[in-house]
Amino acid sequence: MAIQLLIAAGQVQGEFIAYMDRAPLRAPIDGQSSELRTLLIADPASFPRQFQLASGKVDLMLCVGITDREK
Repeated sequence: MAIQLLIAAGQVQGEFIAYMDRAPLRAPIDGQSSELRTLLIADPASFPRQFQLASGKVDLMLCVGITDREK
């Protein structure tokens, strides 16, 4: 989230995270022995994907832990 805010503010170059992107954690998600080492950024199905605040639109993204085999 912090990197996304810096990209939006023009402080860091990069692209916004999009649905179906994969974010490698480079370590087990629990810091120990979990096989979950990547986050899949998914489109939420059981709740609205966005809402509006006075300051602008908010997009919600579902982060799902996946294994190396599931990449």
